[in-house]
Amino acid sequence: MSVEQIHKLQPDRTLYLRGFTGVGAAASLYNASPTGFTVSGVFRDMADFCVLVIYDADNVFEHYSVKYLPDFDLSGVVLTFNLSYNGLQPLDSAKYSWVDWSQLDVITQSGQPMQVRLWDHATLASGTYSVAQGTYHITAPGNCNVYDRLTLFVNNASFDFVAGGGETAAYVAQTFANSINTYDWAAFANSSVSVIASADGSGNLTLKNARAGHVNVSGTSVSWVDGIKFPGIAAGSTIYLGGSAYTVAAVNSPTSLTLTSAAAAATNISYLGEYGGLDGNGVTTYMVVRPGNVNLAVDKSVLPLAGGNSDNVTWAISLDFSALGIDHVRQAWMTFAPRLANGAAYADTEWTATFSGWTVSDPKDVSLLKCAGPGSSRTGNQNLQSCTYSSSGWSMVAANNYWHGFGQLTNQPGSSVMVKYSCQQVHDLYLGTSLYSDRGIVSVSVDGDAATQLDCFLNVSSEVVTRRKLRASIAAGTHTVTLTVLSSNHTAVAGWDFNSSRHNFLFDYIEAAVPGDFPDAIVTYNNVSPALDFDTDATYKVSPQRLLWHLTKLGFRGQIEEYMGVFWWNQRKRIGGAWNSAVITFAGTWTPGDSAVVAIGGFRPAKSVTTWDTVDTIAAHFVYYINAASVSMWAEKTGNGQLTIHTRTPNWGDAIAASANSASGTVTVSGNLNVGVDGTWQIDASASNVINFPIRQWHSDFFRLAASLGLPVTSAFSMELVNPPDDGTAANTWQARFFDGTPVTTDTGFSHLFSSQCVPGPNLQSLQAAAYTTIAGLQSAAGLTPWLQFGEFLWWFFSSMSQPVGYCAYTDPVSIGVATPHGMQTGDRVVISGIEGCTIANGTWTITVTDANHFTIPVSANGAWVVGTGQVRGGSMAYYDAVTSAAAQTALGRPLYKFTCQDDDPSVNGAADAQFLASRLKGHVDAIRNAVLAQFPNARFELLYPNDVNNPVCYLGPNVAYPQGGRLNAAVNLPPQWKTKAGSGFDRFKVEGLSWGAQYRHLDLAQQAIVFPLTPPLSWNVSDVAYLLPWFNGGCPWPAEFHAASSRGLPLINLWAYDHLALMSWPLPFPTPIRRSFFAG
Repeated sequence: MSVEQIHKLQPDRTLYLRGFTGVGAAASLYNASPTGFTVSGVFRDMADFCVLVIYDADNVFEHYSVKYLPDFDLSGVVLTFNLSYNGLQPLDSAKYSWVDWSQLDVITQSGQPMQVRLWDHATLASGTYSVAQGTYHITAPGNCNVYDRLTLFVNNASFDFVAGGGETAAYVAQTFANSINTYDWAAFANSSVSVIASADGSGNLTLKNARAGHVNVSGTSVSWVDGIKFPGIAAGSTIYLGGSAYTVAAVNSPTSLTLTSAAAAATNISYLGEYGGLDGNGVTTYMVVRPGNVNLAVDKSVLPLAGGNSDNVTWAISLDFSALGIDHVRQAWMTFAPRLANGAAYADTEWTATFSGWTVSDPKDVSLLKCAGPGSSRTGNQNLQSCTYSSSGWSMVAANNYWHGFGQLTNQPGSSVMVKYSCQQVHDLYLGTSLYSDRGIVSVSVDGDAATQLDCFLNVSSEVVTRRKLRASIAAGTHTVTLTVLSSNHTAVAGWDFNSSRHNFLFDYIEAAVPGDFPDAIVTYNNVSPALDFDTDATYKVSPQRLLWHLTKLGFRGQIEEYMGVFWWNQRKRIGGAWNSAVITFAGTWTPGDSAVVAIGGFRPAKSVTTWDTVDTIAAHFVYYINAASVSMWAEKTGNGQLTIHTRTPNWGDAIAASANSASGTVTVSGNLNVGVDGTWQIDASASNVINFPIRQWHSDFFRLAASLGLPVTSAFSMELVNPPDDGTAANTWQARFFDGTPVTTDTGFSHLFSSQCVPGPNLQSLQAAAYTTIAGLQSAAGLTPWLQFGEFLWWFFSSMSQPVGYCAYTDPVSIGVATPHGMQTGDRVVISGIEGCTIANGTWTITVTDANHFTIPVSANGAWVVGTGQVRGGSMAYYDAVTSAAAQTALGRPLYKFTCQDDDPSVNGAADAQFLASRLKGHVDAIRNAVLAQFPNARFELLYPNDVNNPVCYLGPNVAYPQGGRLNAAVNLPPQWKTKAGSGFDRFKVEGLSWGAQYRHLDLAQQAIVFPLTPPLSWNVSDVAYLLPWFNGGCPWPAEFHAASSRGLPLINLWAYDHLALMSWPLPFPTPIRRSFFAG
């Protein structure tokens, strides 16, 4: 068996995106190799950001057979890389980091948070790092007249020239330059806004954006002390040291530069140098001109600096983890943030961060990662032959990231578990557990040795399911481990830490790990692959390189199925958001020596009033100042003596106040800068490309790599969307609606978002045709034959009303009571399931309503009065949106029949209504397929058909908590043309029955689903059939279901879903079931 070595900080094996904030945002990591990678995204709001994790000791992604063991040691490691941004807040910016875009964030092994400013460890490698600048042209025909006067403002730093008479324009310009260059900008309260000046003999005064600070000087060597460091200062540019001009020969490091000529030795003197980048484009200076000037003039009163560039500038960054004091790391990450707009609201921006030349120097040989290699063993918490639990405090908890879906949890000190395990090689011993802020401390004893302690506390917002080493180099053989919850708690070790008062402890498994390199798969599955769900962390957060390496490393070579999901691929726009703003108005009479302050939280820009200031120049001053220095707000002039301050995002807010130090000048504030309303991030169906930029980039890379590996890919969309642009009108119909107009929505379980089931109609059809065509184009460009799946394309399969049965009365006819008004009418059909005792009530019935909470069914009771068992479903099905209703009126000459439950009779009205609905579904699919084929004639198509919800026989009974399937679902969701390949338009019929195995544990029904396309009235050939089976919760009988599908000779089997393979640690190779799973109902 061949093996592979993997290293810490290896881009194509260990990096991932933690994610991105904001439903409107999206990002992806791709083009990963050992020497570089790319991150791209789209931001639509200033509060958006994206996090790139460059190292995580606790790997949450891979299957345990190739998941690296926790390792925190980066001692001696030096990471170097080149980094270029486009469309992002640049690393060279001196602005306040409202989110940590300027830093590498680190959580050390001990839990201490630390930060490293990245630009402080950068040197300019390449690119046009231009400096923002602008020029005033000063004129004085016949030279200055006495008392001619100009005052230059850079924020509230002012430079005044008063003529004595006879000065030339060149003299005036040079005087300004001298004053600016000798000013101690390092002492300026907003040192991120500075300028450096030069003048010529024609009266031109050029201002450039500048950096400032303090330095030590020795001969030609200059070393940084404080302020802004030296990266990007151009050789040949002027630098002022203590007010004297010198020329830069070279920047040697972020803190060291060389001059072309020696300077006098000095300590802690001020420096001023050019500062390239985008920051300078936000600086606006202005001149106040004495109205009575005779000869002295300037060509412009306002000079915004321009031409600064940070985009596509490459910085070489070097990080020495030991020198930085961060050489034992649990997690390290970088953050990308939207670029500040200059005096304007943020606009949607596509961005890219390109990393190249990624090199890890490892003199101590600590970067090599290991996994629990061949010979390792795991003993899970459910193995009661090996695990002995003491005390009654233990309880089993289900979670899809615990060993096989379950863990054992206790919160009682003194609770213990004794685990007996065997390993035939020398091994390290690990505990599988979860770390969290409410976790306790356990003592650990192996074979009765001296107990050690493991503190499971971790200061995190959600539990980290991982491993921690208990012992090293244990001899081969059988051993016993005893874990006991202690009464002591975690005690804070520093100000960043805190005390815990809880004792929770999760036992997941014991692992005897034989450390080794990463092995190839024992078995290769040429027709099997876990299905990808792009919505999940395991897919969208990692690079295609890491994902496909993992799949192939585990032996999966079958055609990949990828569901595009409902969250990340869409283009979105904000609907209904509200930003707050404040209007500042200056009035009255202002005199020299007056001053004004506008306070935005702790940011307090000020204005010192000069003789010739007006209320309008005062207002303009604050506009320039705020736009140059604030990151949370921007401002604009909106009237005479008036400015309006806006929050950059409705998600930010601050206090606002203004004050005047004046006898007769006034300032007033109206409005506020409170946090506003974010609004709804709705799908932008009008976008020129309906799939957003980073998702297109990721998929281009994914398809290209899959093609190089010989792996075909099927990409799927469904009829679900989050926040479609539906307003209830026929023109904007997207959502499926019940008879009363209520839309069909389901809770995604993410960020309080709901997904809408959409209807086959012109709006969805147009969007999906564009989406499918785009994906087909990306597949084709990568060298793949386009394979596209219509994933669960169907009418919604549940009715509007679902309630627990309050009681089932022992009467004739049987009476059913529910807790809340049912809203039904006599003659409606309902499905009842799960009633115990009076089991005859389970079934599909036409009801007679007796009052708002009761109805009867036409059957006599066969048991006792039953309370609190069963469920009733009815109300209406979801076929009644405006577009479908209008089409039915046209096609049928009457309103569509009101179907009230999933098992309603489809033959009503000679089946015309059900046939109409089936034809609408077929027409929708046909239109999309034809749109794709028009551009990609070789495209192939697959139908994913949910057999469970469309089962023609409604599955119900006393032990069935909720009914599944029904005659109506089967009729409207399987057009007759789809029952055989010829004429269907599909190249493959893939069937799923997820609930049969995952919820009902009913292997018989799962086996029926497997052969559904092969069974009359369907007549598909087995060579054109595939199966998608579930393994997404603990207890799924998936091994039996897999072997049942495999035994039928199906050419393709997918498993739902890929992320559960690693999260639940399903065994590989697949186990052979030793007994048959069945439903005992």
